[in-house]
This record gives sequence, C-alpha cells and structure tokens, in this order.
Amino acid sequence: MVRRCLAVGEFRNLVDVIVSDRIGSAPELAREHGIPFLLIPHVDNLDFSNRLLDLSATREIDLILSFHTRLYVGRLLDDYAGRLVNFHPSLLPAFAGFRAFERALEHGSTVLGTTVHMISSELDMGAPILQTVIPNDPALSLADTRHRVFIHQCRSVIQVTLWFRDGRVKYQAGGRCLVSKADYSGPDFYPCLDSPVALALV
Repeated sequence: MVRRCLAVGEFRNLVDVIVSDRIGSAPELAREHGIPFLLIPHVDNLDFSNRLLDLSATREIDLILSFHTRLYVGRLLDDYAGRLVNFHPSLLPAFAGFRAFERALEHGSTVLGTTVHMISSELDMGAPILQTVIPNDPALSLADTRHRVFIHQCRSVIQVTLWFRDGRVKYQAGGRCLVSKADYSGPDFYPCLDSPVALALV
C-alpha cells in the first residue's frame, strides 16, 4: 500500500521519514524514493512508542500515518492526539484487530469496507475520519475483491493526508472527527474523495 501511494508525487512530497520495526522491504522502498529510513526494533510497546515520539519531536513531524500492527502507548498518544492515524481494512467497529478482511468474508458480510481512524489507547476504537463501503460481490474472485479493498485504502491514505495538509481534519472533544467543507453523500467514500490525485488512483 505504501509503495503504491508513494508513486503519487503530491503524497510523496509530504513524507519526511519511513520508520519500521523490522527490515522487510522498507529500506529499499525508502531508497527508491529518496526518503530517510529508520529502524526501531520492537522491544515492547512502550519502548517503541517512546522512541517514535522522540524521533517525531526531533524531526518536527506533524502527522504520523501508521500501518503498525501493535498498540501504541504512553506519551505518544497524548502528544500526538488527533495526529496519529491508522488504516484498517474493515468498517469499524466491526472486525477490529487482526485478519479483519478475512473475518468479514468468513462472517458472510454483504458489504466490506475500510476505515481511517485516529489511534487511541483501545485497539481500533479511535474516532473515524473516513470510511469506505465495498459490496461483497460473489461474482468476483477473492483476489479481485481484495484488490478493490486495497485500492480503497490507497485512495484513503492519499486523501486523508491531503486533508490534514490543508488543515481540514477537526478532532473534537468527545472523540469525533469532522472534515471541513466535506461532502458526505457517498456512495462509497464517507466523506467523499475530493482530491484529483486520490480520485485518479487505480
């Protein structure tokens, strides 16, 4: 997902550093796009969160986009409240946690979806920013269905990042996010996409 999004220049220009708790493909991806890479080996949730907070403060990072599969804890949640964002492959609060896409299929859900949400102390329970709806079409193969979810997530990453860049995401007391000047009429993205680069991504 990150690789596909970095191919969009308007998004790539906003990325300051790529951080991972394992080597994987992240160093190569960062090198391809001329982005600094930092490895923070995962010792425990608090250690990782504190080291990420130190890095973000040092580099004056405004927003953290997370594809991390572990819980964040400690001061990071307070210092980055409203600026720590996760991307989840289900319509939360349904199918929180691991294997969300697979569990939705196993459950026989007639609609699938994705959620972009603020990260809180509870797993996948932070305030939603953007949600998408995808029909679970039985005529499609599993690969095609998974790809539709993937494209929705890529578009969401780009769109939400640009909304933050433009100061349009408002995190309200009481745990709700609103996007200013947004259209909530659907039919598959709520709020609707309005960035040309997000709309054009296929």
